[in-house]
Amino acid sequence: MASNGIKQALDAARGLSRENSMAIVNEVMRIKSREDRRTLRERYLFITYLHEKHLSPLGALVDVGGEMEQRAAELIAVARHGRQVMQNDPVVPELTTKIIASVRRLKDEAWQDFHSSLREVTPLFRQIRRDHAFAVAISKQLDKVAREGLKGLDAVDNRLQISRWRADNLFNTYVLEDYLAGVSNYVANPEAGPLASFDQFDKPPMLDFGDVSDQLVAAGKQHDLLEWLISSFGSYPDQQILQAFQGIADSPTFQCAPGEAEAKAETSEAIYSYHPIRTEFHDRTV
Repeated sequence: MASNGIKQALDAARGLSRENSMAIVNEVMRIKSREDRRTLRERYLFITYLHEKHLSPLGALVDVGGEMEQRAAELIAVARHGRQVMQNDPVVPELTTKIIASVRRLKDEAWQDFHSSLREVTPLFRQIRRDHAFAVAISKQLDKVAREGLKGLDAVDNRLQISRWRADNLFNTYVLEDYLAGVSNYVANPEAGPLASFDQFDKPPMLDFGDVSDQLVAAGKQHDLLEWLISSFGSYPDQQILQAFQGIADSPTFQCAPGEAEAKAETSEAIYSYHPIRTEFHDRTV
């Protein structure tokens, strides 16, 4: 059960890495094709936040020698040790081999996803940063003209980054409204907001063992522990119900005894044939 939980967590992390990479690439394509309809300032804030607050810190995690590689090496060492000490077990060698393969796959794909995103974002980040600096310079020059009139245009070519304004630059493709909005909304050292909230994603139900234990104590003696768990917590995945079953069976809080007659229980995921476990609360204070 523990190995299945580990493998599911590794697969979920790999899926999240791939989804994030695809989301970043899609957003970059929307900006390049001007389908995002952001102003110059909004593009600057978005790309700056994405590059400096997400991709740069993430590089320290997924690159060689980073936190992910260290934790992955530790997990692989545990799996290898388990395979070595339980090599005659009919199940453990296969499970540990799957865990090791999942860890290596996560490392490789997370590294590829990160560098794929970085290759898309970094050139755009540099280009928009130059365009933003040019817009700021124009804003200052317009303010100078407003205060001094035509005199404010003296030596304007020394103050504006005209050499950066080329036909292949993104700034040349902005519509006039976007440019004017970016200049008028400019704020020095802007505070970028979060890209997204984790509350936007559906969270899978999690069965808390403490709640299960408390409800079992309140329910009293049970003649079939698995049947009681399924009837009480049938909305949770089978894996979590079985983990709670194992936790109660191993807990010193309860006295458990197996029955002789075979029973069956059915969930939305499977039909189980088993010998019932009789369970009652063991008051250790007596």
